[in-house]
Amino acid sequence: MLKADESLLLDFIRAVSAFIVLLAHVQQILVSPTWMPFSLSGRSDIVPFLYSQIGAIGVMVFFVISGFLIAYSIANNLKKSRYESFSAKKYFRSRLLRLYPPLIFSQVLVLLVFGVFYFFEINSAVSFTTGKELYLARNEFDFHFVDYAGSFFFLNNIVSGVSSPIINGPLWSVAQEFWFYIIAGLLVASFYQPTMLIPLVLVLGSIISEADVFFLYGFGVWLLGAAAAVVHMKKLHQSNIGLLSIVALVALFLWVALLYFNEDSYVRARHQFVFGVAFSFILLLLLANKNVLREMACSWYVRKISRQAAFSYTLYLIHFPLLLLVWAVTNRYVQGDLLLVSAVSLVSIAALMWISAKVSLFTEGASKIR
Repeated sequence: MLKADESLLLDFIRAVSAFIVLLAHVQQILVSPTWMPFSLSGRSDIVPFLYSQIGAIGVMVFFVISGFLIAYSIANNLKKSRYESFSAKKYFRSRLLRLYPPLIFSQVLVLLVFGVFYFFEINSAVSFTTGKELYLARNEFDFHFVDYAGSFFFLNNIVSGVSSPIINGPLWSVAQEFWFYIIAGLLVASFYQPTMLIPLVLVLGSIISEADVFFLYGFGVWLLGAAAAVVHMKKLHQSNIGLLSIVALVALFLWVALLYFNEDSYVRARHQFVFGVAFSFILLLLLANKNVLREMACSWYVRKISRQAAFSYTLYLIHFPLLLLVWAVTNRYVQGDLLLVSAVSLVSIAALMWISAKVSLFTEGASKIR
């Protein structure tokens, strides 16, 4: 079982990662049309490139934490039967209860936002831009039923021809996590019920034939998070700090080398997965450092930030369409004025945090990972 200070660390990381993703999208949607500290066409410098990729790095941290927590959930499931059976029904039920309430709310929200765009005829760039923007997060807001319906079943960006709704791009990672959960559950269940091999093979075969290579990269990062949990359960991280440190440093070096020395955009675009590998080892090092855990447990601001993890999933699902709505409504009035853009951005961040906290009382309150 995770100790209180260890759970605090995980919640802190989840909360910070969610906020980083939010900031990245605020920059992309609200700020970049007026102010960009670098050129999108000239990414030879590592700092500007990282600036544009911070959101993707935050998602990789989410994947590691997700794999870690799901491995603990599976272990708790097995422990209740003294490792004699695995309750697949309970496992899948808890996953669906975790994923669907916030997803349903976000899908209703997406419909409402689309309704506003179409009702007020602000669904194309001509309606909400001045022509002086440096960057546009979206040129149009077109509703595609296939994408919308597919997202309900986590098929977006998994099945060819099905994408995430154009106003809620971040749903791609939610779909991937769902299938990570399914594959992990079927794999464990197949050890106790050989008949579960049939759906496992079908799911794996379908995904491998349909999904792009980024799914496999993400799954690898997620599995490393799960492996980190196994190492943590067996307390191997405490006696192998030196080895973990070396592997973490090597992975970080490879990540930096990929960013700094590699000019191949195809290879460089996969840098976040290498960071995910590094973070899985960094997480174990943090969990092995009793001083870090003790100081975090005694810090009031760490505890305060950690509480934001309670609504991190809801925040992740609803922030993007609402930011696009704010942008479409305000852009013509604030475009070019960095002070006004900054004010709108700060108000939007505060409002999104507040809304997510309130909504999560209904969407996440009874669905903690078990």
